[in-house]
Amino acid sequence: MKRIVLVPGHSSFDPGAINKNLNLKEYDCVLEMALKLFKSDDLGNVDMILKRRNSYQTLAEEINSLNPDYIFELHLNAANGKAQGTEVLYCSSSKKGKNIAEILQNNLVKALSYPDRGIKSIKIGDRGSNILWKTKAPCVIVESCFIDSLKFREDLKMKETISALKEGIREIIDRQV
Repeated sequence: MKRIVLVPGHSSFDPGAINKNLNLKEYDCVLEMALKLFKSDDLGNVDMILKRRNSYQTLAEEINSLNPDYIFELHLNAANGKAQGTEVLYCSSSKKGKNIAEILQNNLVKALSYPDRGIKSIKIGDRGSNILWKTKAPCVIVESCFIDSLKFREDLKMKETISALKEGIREIIDRQV
């Protein structure tokens, strides 16, 4: 059985990016995604742990104490209200992280039909480096879309995102990445 720690990015105190027109907060959206993924019973032999952020400084240590095989942190991007696309971030020193990022990115791009922004190698000090560099298990940060450019709530493509993540998880486990 593989153990996956699923982390919704940000918190109720730090909601992340916001789409003011739709009154959407990144944390609320990724928490909803994480809960739906966590509650799904069709992933087979997976021990899924939902880990909310208590403190950014201690997050990696808290995750490491759970002894996961994989870590997925869910986020939504934001830029200028016009940018669109999907990307997955990984630790630049992790070959497994890169392979996982490629699998998830391919599944997300196919399911969401947003522009493919590719996978991004993260170095120490870059955005997301705390969790990517300080966790022991392979870790990726999924940025499924740009929340600030959405015109309708349906553009989050919640069902499609969850389905793509499930397919990616199955592929990662089947390929023993």
